[in-house]
Amino acid sequence: MPAKLLIKNIANSYSTGDVVLVVDAGHEFGRYESKTKFLAAGLLESDWPRQFVVVNIVDAEKSDYDYLLENYGDVRRYYIQPQGSESPFYDQLLASAEVTINRAILDSLIVDRVA
Repeated sequence: MPAKLLIKNIANSYSTGDVVLVVDAGHEFGRYESKTKFLAAGLLESDWPRQFVVVNIVDAEKSDYDYLLENYGDVRRYYIQPQGSESPFYDQLLASAEVTINRAILDSLIVDRVA
């Protein structure tokens, strides 16, 4: 079953790019985690807090990415490289705070803070 990642978009107790949750594709995120759910709940797009983005990985299992939750001291060891305006995913992330990719793309965006 494909996997999903919930990734921090705006730093607070987690840094931008930190993976907060790794789940199977059947998992339903809440309205403050998923922009789609937020809008479906009748809330205004201008009020979307932009705290998270969702990454759907079509060809990977949850267990393939559980390691992204590993800590190094007080921080996550790994993070997903934030996507700036030059990224091919930028417009989609801006519009829906969600993107669907394959594992080869995701793996190229994973950064190890220890390496």
